[in-house]
Amino acid sequence: MPYKVKTGRLWFAVVSTRGRAAPLLCISPLPCRQHPSFTLPFRRTQFGAVASPGSQAIAEFHRFLSSPASEQTTWRGPLPSAKLIPAANRLLAKLPRKDSQRFLDDCELVELAFNEVLAEPGARVRQVYFPVGALISVITVIKDSPSLEVGLVGDEGMCGSCLVLGVETSPQYRLVQGAGRALRMKATAFRRQLELSTALRRILNRYLHVLMCQLAQAAACTRYHLVEARLARWLLMTQDRAHSSKFHITHEFLAHTLGVRRTGITEAATALHNRQFINYYRGNIAILDTHGLETAACGCYAADLATYARVMK
Repeated sequence: MPYKVKTGRLWFAVVSTRGRAAPLLCISPLPCRQHPSFTLPFRRTQFGAVASPGSQAIAEFHRFLSSPASEQTTWRGPLPSAKLIPAANRLLAKLPRKDSQRFLDDCELVELAFNEVLAEPGARVRQVYFPVGALISVITVIKDSPSLEVGLVGDEGMCGSCLVLGVETSPQYRLVQGAGRALRMKATAFRRQLELSTALRRILNRYLHVLMCQLAQAAACTRYHLVEARLARWLLMTQDRAHSSKFHITHEFLAHTLGVRRTGITEAATALHNRQFINYYRGNIAILDTHGLETAACGCYAADLATYARVMK
């Protein structure tokens, strides 16, 4: 996921990989509005670009990356050249370079907080989100019944896809389940991008087809499959989107997510724990055996992966 700080009249972009910061070389003439006092020493490399050699500067930059989200301001300027940034969102990664750069120019990189509501049913969609680290739950509410999660969005998708169909109001809740960053764009700018880029519209039309297939699969899964298999599927989906085998989730949250009682979650989690597929203690879940968990999950997990791979290829 890219981060940017000022380097005189240059940019220094960094991609975080497995907790470490790896330098990504980038040059842009744009001024910095986020951290105007932050500078890094540069030297020319064998690749003809610039990079920071100073260990003190790198340590300082690590402190910046590890600072709480509340202490970091939102970057609102254009992002660096798309060809120099590995696309952290799989939809945007499919765009041609020219379309990608134009799209990123209208984006802002934001930090989404846990439990933040991004959309409500019937409310006007004013912004779209392309997660690059955040995990967003799609929740539907039925009168006089508990809420139910009907979708989970990570870096494979987007939130606000109803705008692609010309619908300006949200059909469900969009709730941040896993804090992280996302590329955000105003609805007006997004509609303009859809008009300018046939590639973007084609990609998102295919993504909408994937969503419809997955919603149908989820409906059948909820009706016919046991809680243990559904929980295993949900954990695998979360691992894929969060790119982590460890997360904190309470029994109560899982009960609302799967639309079952807490006792059902307890029994299912205990069964998976006894088979040594997961470790579960006070809401902290660690997936110990991904392959084993796949055998415990219903076939809907593999079907969803196959649908995405086939349609989005």
